[in-house]
Amino acid sequence: MDGGTCGQGYGDTFFIDEVFVRIQGKQPHLWRAVDQNGEIVDVFLQSRRDAKSAKRFFKRLM
Repeated sequence: MDGGTCGQGYGDTFFIDEVFVRIQGKQPHLWRAVDQNGEIVDVFLQSRRDAKSAKRFFKRLM
């Protein structure tokens, strides 16, 4: 493992993981976007789990 290359592009397929965490007694929603090579593309922590919040995350990925 060489640590990657600066400016490395991501693959063309993304997988979205939803992770449940508890921070100071609250349970926000943690989303991770991972490409087909296992590279983390983006993470997003939000207090709500609704369509508007999901769209915001997907727009960040585009």
